[in-house]
Amino acid sequence: MTTGSGTASAPPEATPSAEASAAAPSTAEGPADERRADAQPAPRPADAQPIDAQPDNAQPADTLPAPRPADAQSPGARPLDTRPDARSSDAQSSGTQASTTQPSGTQASATQPRDDPTPSVPTPDAQAPGAQPPGARRGSYRRLSVEARRAELLAAALDLFAHRAPEDVSLDDVASAAGASRPLVYRYFPGGKQQLYEAALRSAADELERCFEEPRSGPLSGRLGRVLDRYLAFVDEHDAGFSALLQSGSVVETSRTNAIVDEVRRAAAEQILLHLAVKKPGARLRMMVRTWITAVEAASLIWLDEEKQPPVAELRDWLVDHFVALLTATAATDPQADRVIRAALAMESAEGPVGRLARRVVPALGEAGHLL
Repeated sequence: MTTGSGTASAPPEATPSAEASAAAPSTAEGPADERRADAQPAPRPADAQPIDAQPDNAQPADTLPAPRPADAQSPGARPLDTRPDARSSDAQSSGTQASTTQPSGTQASATQPRDDPTPSVPTPDAQAPGAQPPGARRGSYRRLSVEARRAELLAAALDLFAHRAPEDVSLDDVASAAGASRPLVYRYFPGGKQQLYEAALRSAADELERCFEEPRSGPLSGRLGRVLDRYLAFVDEHDAGFSALLQSGSVVETSRTNAIVDEVRRAAAEQILLHLAVKKPGARLRMMVRTWITAVEAASLIWLDEEKQPPVAELRDWLVDHFVALLTATAATDPQADRVIRAALAMESAEGPVGRLARRVVPALGEAGHLL
């Protein structure tokens, strides 16, 4: 190309444009596949979450607040740790140890071992109003000595046997009446009801024998009257048992019970013979006294069958009259009985039982003059 000066200048060196240089491959950056790998976007960090899964301002899981302790949870709230092993562990420990936040005096403290075998007992002032103290016994059970407890059981049995036939009384009845238990009754009477009945009968026999004990002073009729008052009072008080015993046929009747009854009869006869002031009573006098004892026993049973009629005072006087009449009849054939009746009549008064009997009998005997 010619310029204005006429001098030809060389054409300027061609330089690549910006677009060409941007599009042209560069030999200094390595192979094409490496450039493609570098051109891919870098992976997101592990803590980056998808936009549609959680808001951008969500707090990371490792920054969540720690769960509240068990004692700070609201009532009825489910524990955060719901693993099976955690639930079983909590269930085992529940109820075995008290919380440190509970008031003192109601449960054991947190320092008490779980395997402590001694249960905690509330103090008396922490018990409910009206509650019995620990170890208090129910009912009317009382600690008694062996002799006192046995006497109490016997008294209860004797009271039951007095008003009911022996076969109608059970050991449970005796235990209930004595405020005791059936095993306790067996402890004192291993032989059961039979042994208890015989013991009660022995106790009653001792009481009956004491009825015939009377000071040997004063008119004989007065002494006999006081003996009969005590005897008939016993019969009146133990009516059902007395009848069941003496009428025989009871299921608890044995040779031992019969021997106890016979012993009472013999003891009563011995006491009456003492009042007759005879050192060695003969066979007739002894028979007369034992016959009268049998008559008293039979009259008592009839009196119970007749609904306790006549009145007990009339029955007593009638039995005294029987003794005088029987002794008089015996004196007619026995010299020893004759001396006894004469000594007894000398101590009687006209106002006493024998005087009244004589006034009633003499008129009747006056009609028997033709028999003399």
